[in-house]
Amino acid sequence: MKPPVSKSVSSEGLPVGAEQSVVPAEPTNGSSPHQRFIPELISRRAEVAPNSPALVSATQALTYHELEVRANQLAHHLRFLGVGPETLVGLCLGRVPSMVVAALAILKAGGAYVPLEPDYPAERMRFMLEDARIPVLITRREISERIGSGRWKTVDLDRDAAQIARYPETTPVVAVSGQNLAYVIYTSGSTGHPKGVQITHQSSVSLPRACGIGWYRTGSPLVLCPLRWQRRSSRWIGRAKPPCVSY
Repeated sequence: MKPPVSKSVSSEGLPVGAEQSVVPAEPTNGSSPHQRFIPELISRRAEVAPNSPALVSATQALTYHELEVRANQLAHHLRFLGVGPETLVGLCLGRVPSMVVAALAILKAGGAYVPLEPDYPAERMRFMLEDARIPVLITRREISERIGSGRWKTVDLDRDAAQIARYPETTPVVAVSGQNLAYVIYTSGSTGHPKGVQITHQSSVSLPRACGIGWYRTGSPLVLCPLRWQRRSSRWIGRAKPPCVSY
């Protein structure tokens, strides 16, 4: 069942990774039969330049191979938990490299990520989780304890690290189309309650290409910039030099 959020085909949000974990399904609504989505794009770069820097922060750097392997293993775990196309997965990790790994893993599993800021009030985070009917939440213990329990399953990246590391390093095969959800961004909402805006795989790759951004073709790393989750892609385009991930 689709979550109760308003669908938008506008390219709003955050580009993350890429691979053939997500296999394009039969094209619909104008999707190109050769359309590559974010997971496949990262995987292809990992094949061509595995030792090139992919993700850089002030405290950590990951190569494309490392990013690919970590995302694949977490994606397999998410598949085990039932994540697939149109499954919304909560993502609440803060401004750390593991946030990018987890977002990519969700896409590789075929799901759509819903980012939550850890410094949101607990009531706001619980509202978003319940409003989107999220079945799985990726976070850490200190954040999970503040949110409290719910009907969602919690993936604690610290607690579950050993279990996740036992999964295959290869990409899970999941068929998605350009019209499947890639992520949902919650806005403040004119009524005072957060409202979710749905972004499809087609939209998530169309805007960077339309703007001439070649982050998906170059060997440049993904750079974590001191920005919050943005509802509009135009913000990260206007405020940071790509390739960049706002966090």
